[in-house]
Amino acid sequence: ELWELSYGGGIARIRPDGIKVWRSASGELPSEATYSAQATYTAQGERVLWVASRAGLLQIRGDTVRTFDRRHGLPSDAIRGLKLQRSVDGTDVLWLATEGGIARAALTDSQWQTVSLLGASENGIFGVLLEPDGHGGEQLWVGTSKKGVGLLQDSKWRYFNRASGTLPSDGVRGIWRVTGPDGSIWRILGLTGGALLRVDDELRFSSIPAPWPMHDEAAASNVIARQYEGANELWFATLHDGVYRLRGGQWTRFALDENKSVWSVLRLVEQIDASGRSWLWAASNKGLARFDGEAWHALPAEGGLPVDGYRGITIINEGERTIMWASSDRHGVVRVDVTDPQSPKIVSNDGIPPPPDPSVYSVLQDSQKRIYICTNNGVQQLTPTADGSYHQRVFRRRDGIVHDECNTNAQFIDAQDRYWVGTLGGLSVFDPGIRAATSSSRPKPLYFTEARIDGKTQELEQGRGLDLPSGTRELRVDFALLTGMRESESTYRSELVGFDPAASDWSSDHSRSFTSLPPGHYELKVDSRDYAGTASTPAILAIEVEPYWWQRAWVRPMSVVLLILIGIGIVLEYNRNLRARQRQLKLEVATRTTELHDANLRLTELSYLDPLTGVANRRRLTNAIDAAIDRARARSLPVGLIVIDVDHFKRYNDAHGHLAGDAALRAVAQALASATREQDLVARFGGEEFACLMIDTDTDTVARIAERMRALVEALPPRALGNDTQTITLSAGVVNRVPAVGEHADDLLAEADTAMYRAKREGRNCVRRADQTA
Repeated sequence: ELWELSYGGGIARIRPDGIKVWRSASGELPSEATYSAQATYTAQGERVLWVASRAGLLQIRGDTVRTFDRRHGLPSDAIRGLKLQRSVDGTDVLWLATEGGIARAALTDSQWQTVSLLGASENGIFGVLLEPDGHGGEQLWVGTSKKGVGLLQDSKWRYFNRASGTLPSDGVRGIWRVTGPDGSIWRILGLTGGALLRVDDELRFSSIPAPWPMHDEAAASNVIARQYEGANELWFATLHDGVYRLRGGQWTRFALDENKSVWSVLRLVEQIDASGRSWLWAASNKGLARFDGEAWHALPAEGGLPVDGYRGITIINEGERTIMWASSDRHGVVRVDVTDPQSPKIVSNDGIPPPPDPSVYSVLQDSQKRIYICTNNGVQQLTPTADGSYHQRVFRRRDGIVHDECNTNAQFIDAQDRYWVGTLGGLSVFDPGIRAATSSSRPKPLYFTEARIDGKTQELEQGRGLDLPSGTRELRVDFALLTGMRESESTYRSELVGFDPAASDWSSDHSRSFTSLPPGHYELKVDSRDYAGTASTPAILAIEVEPYWWQRAWVRPMSVVLLILIGIGIVLEYNRNLRARQRQLKLEVATRTTELHDANLRLTELSYLDPLTGVANRRRLTNAIDAAIDRARARSLPVGLIVIDVDHFKRYNDAHGHLAGDAALRAVAQALASATREQDLVARFGGEEFACLMIDTDTDTVARIAERMRALVEALPPRALGNDTQTITLSAGVVNRVPAVGEHADDLLAEADTAMYRAKREGRNCVRRADQTA
């Protein structure tokens, strides 16, 4: 074969049997500007050509061209060159020179595959359904927030949207396959605006008359089927109007505890208890709720159960117990023992690693008892161990998932234990049956890379030791494991044989430092493991520390004679020099200790900052509140606390996108900080939730500052918020009092949070004090 690349003429493949040309005009290439190419081969011997182009990385297999660009994680669409490298394991590694920097990709089989980028330019996937296609295969439905519905059938995509006349709205909130009241399979779409559609096997879309009010915020968020007295009934969760039941052709609306306020329900699940009785559970903005057969009731805040927002519920049998794993907006995974549904009890998460982000969208379990937790910052996989705990893996973009942030109603596990996850950037699937590409086949080479002797660099030659002159004060040795991928996850441990009592603990530190080693012979032994846990052959560096001339063996007899002849005078002089040296060493140690202290203070300061907004984070806030409580009790002075929540932020994010949401949060943080006194502390401790700690002030002052914050945020122009038209508001709760004995930060936060939710209930864009009655 002969391949010809051109800058503007496409790509040509020349074979004896003919010429194949790919051009952008025919839709086969995203751009005809190409620069260079490299070929690799699959395990089956198939040639794959990789081409650097102006519009991304092109993969040509046979006659099929696939494009990889920013949507797949590249720093830029424009790729100027590429280079193929073979790793120690025999893995092909592709290095890409892009206009946004260098990128690297390992060309191996991956457990993660990108299925669709539909909706990636807006807010991604909000509905996924995999079902039989009626011909022995499968077909995949994908719903998006603003791009309608895609159907993958017979390896081809079909799209349904408002422009084609098949959908009344392009916004999809969920896709479900349930047994309908007539006993047949119903395929149901829930759309933004509230519309319900049924799709038959001929792909005809028909409206299901829905009883709830139709408006921009309305939508069915979940549908389940249930058997009742031998007949099928459907239950619908809605984003704005609670729960509806369709039984015998009649609709019934259910509020929460007969409350007429907005009840946003995101998930419904049925539980059959030991006696065979059916119970329904709901995840909602007002906490977890239970249906007892006649009415819905919220679970009370007992035993530490959070009563704010939840997104999902999964019932998991753990031995003799039935545990409900609830996905919360701000508290990670909350586990409730519902073995007796009438007496639910919150249970501890001891032995379960916390999720990578407190905002959780779903918890799912496969047939092998593996649990997948989808969050705002990656997917956590929990695998049970023999001792009852869990081993965790966290998957993010670097592992192959298309985006780190999950979406509601967009995760499920199929009959083959494949985990499908809809995200902000598209749809990915994780197949545990695929052997993960790891470095387990061969150990990677470990090298000593550099030595610094009293601040001076000395390169190390492979196979040679290190000679230190007498009087060497400081030695630092650097080493590195050449893995070819995910180097930051390599771990090391080291031991200076002849000096250290034992090897160090495993860590990511890739250097060792020593101060004033005594004369003698040592060996620095370094063990290493790559990101997959594969151990490499230990590296050993011989170190020889030369003695002073008076420490050498042949000098000792002469030293005895010399000491006798010279006497006390030499001893005194020697001691004087030794003391001076000790003073110098003490000064150096003090200087280094001060530098280390300053560095630690800087690291602590960085660990207390929220990276998005630049204000303090939740850790800094809770530490400061606990310190203020101790101070306040000692002096009988009040502690002031304001809890702030941006109104309708999820709606704002859906309307204007994730980047606009980030800009809005930064603008809100700056406005809040500008309203405070110098000694006050503003922090972000949730997605769109902030707090302000105030000490030594009265309640009116705290409330006045909270009102000033509200007014400043309300006055922010749309441009400052990342859009052209929409402003935002906030609701705030205020508490100011002397803490009681035994109270902590969570107590004051809960009290201010309650006042804030009262502000939400009373119309938003207002401030409410905890000491005022509702």
